[in-house]
Amino acid sequence: MNLDVYLHGKRVGGLFRLGEDNYSFAYAPETVAAAGAGAVLLSNSMPARAEPYGAETTRAYVEGLLPQGARRRAIARELGLDASDGYGLIAELGGDCLGAVTFGDGPAEAEAAADSLAWLTDAELEELLQPRPERLFDESDPWRMRFALPGRRHKLALVYDESGDRWAWPRPGVPSTHIVKPEPPERPGIAANEHACSLAYRELGFPVAHTAVATIAGQTCLLSKRFDRWGGGAGTERLHQESFAQALGIAPDNAARRLSAGTPSLGEASGLLRAIGEADAIETLMRVTFCDLLIGCTELRGGNAGLLLDPQGPLLAPFYGVVSTEVYGEIRPRPIIVGADVPPAPLLIDTRYAIERCGLEFQPALIDSVKLMAPLCDMLSGAADLAQEEGWHRLAIEEALQLGLRRIEHFQRESVYLRPRD
Repeated sequence: MNLDVYLHGKRVGGLFRLGEDNYSFAYAPETVAAAGAGAVLLSNSMPARAEPYGAETTRAYVEGLLPQGARRRAIARELGLDASDGYGLIAELGGDCLGAVTFGDGPAEAEAAADSLAWLTDAELEELLQPRPERLFDESDPWRMRFALPGRRHKLALVYDESGDRWAWPRPGVPSTHIVKPEPPERPGIAANEHACSLAYRELGFPVAHTAVATIAGQTCLLSKRFDRWGGGAGTERLHQESFAQALGIAPDNAARRLSAGTPSLGEASGLLRAIGEADAIETLMRVTFCDLLIGCTELRGGNAGLLLDPQGPLLAPFYGVVSTEVYGEIRPRPIIVGADVPPAPLLIDTRYAIERCGLEFQPALIDSVKLMAPLCDMLSGAADLAQEEGWHRLAIEEALQLGLRRIEHFQRESVYLRPRD
């Protein structure tokens, strides 16, 4: 049994079962002949070649497209699959994925138009936008929930028709345009929190996914416009992208020498950017990491970022997951720092660690980071004011702002340890 793999609607190869638990990927001979050996097509970790890729390399790429945790187990249970069966899951969900890759046993793209889409009713949206829906799939609707999105949090990949303010499932020929994340009750205000933080980062000039807060079928949601799509509605086209983990061949459960399983370190991410000729983007990665430390974003930026695989060459993709999760009690994974003569100084130590892992010169990078402190808080304060004006303000925004202000105050006290000793 094999599964065809398409890129931009054209077959480039296939997945092949290797026993019950493993599978491999091989490029089609005509793809290698047309692109040339070594061309980056699907992934930086899997350039075009005649030989099949082994199970470990293939799995790292495919698993980077699939959900994890309880969300994965719930999906697998309804589909009658083992949660560890990545091949089976991508066969069921691979019609709409991150980037321009799709999986199936027939042509990946078909002619489609807006009037051929089945627009979701309010009742359907209300059912599926619950933080934990009782039912995900429906045998009477072959397109329902047929998309692959990584991560543990419940979310939907949908097609949005702005003119009619309506939503539909993606299908062959019509990729999803937005990711819709309903707000879970245990994280009140997280939609407003993420939107405000994203606005603040964008005002600082960082490339960030476009977000909005919306109420859909009575449920507060964060809408994220897909940066791996071009156009809108039925005319949307796919752009190819991959995560740093996929580009480096790191599977989500790979925990070897990592602060968080499956998450590339800043050193690995920086090395990747240098290798692809995007060394200037390392400074942007460092600045965003420092801002994450200030607002309490516990996501590790080495893992929550990626590349757009442009025909002219790969480049740093917009950042996403910009949200103060520390206000909900989450703790950022941190390296163990030993220094008997230096008392704990979390922001200073984490900043120094990040600069070292990025391979940047310490003093210029530190000065560059410090210069972001006041502007970030100003931009977040401005986002809070905008939220008040537009009616989506939540306490979590103020908590993120206050956390940032406290971090600045503490950093000023910590900086005494940077002064030369007599």
